[in-house]
Amino acid sequence: MKTPKALSLVPIIVLAAALAGCGSNSTATTTSASFESNAAAICKAAFDRVNAQSLPTTSAAAEEVQTNSAALFNAAAEKLSQLDPPANASDQFNAWLTAFKEIPAANEAAAAAAADEGATSAAFIKTGVRFEAAVTKANAAAKAANLSGCELTK
Repeated sequence: MKTPKALSLVPIIVLAAALAGCGSNSTATTTSASFESNAAAICKAAFDRVNAQSLPTTSAAAEEVQTNSAALFNAAAEKLSQLDPPANASDQFNAWLTAFKEIPAANEAAAAAAADEGATSAAFIKTGVRFEAAVTKANAAAKAANLSGCELTK
């Protein structure tokens, strides 16, 4: 008795389907080292661009620097939010990212104060205190998340 051709292909199809499931898993989370390296690279690029700006000498320049800094930090936060932290570091990373997002918010407040009242006003100086507090909080969260490359230094 002859085996129909269609039935003789079944083992090949089953084998092919089984093999298709083998190999690397594209949804696997990154290693801690590669995650930390990727985060540090994003942070460094943003920090370098923020620090490359000229120091402002007028209120208009202070507004511009603060606006640019906020945009750079927000862009970095967006890139960082797309990273896939290792499962054991997810909570710490999310806590740090939340703290990090307070930095551009402080820059935006400083830009508004510089525009509305000037760079020597009490309102502008108050935003500097807010910025320093945001940096301190974000740096502590970066340390807790083992993201030393994302600690903002002066």
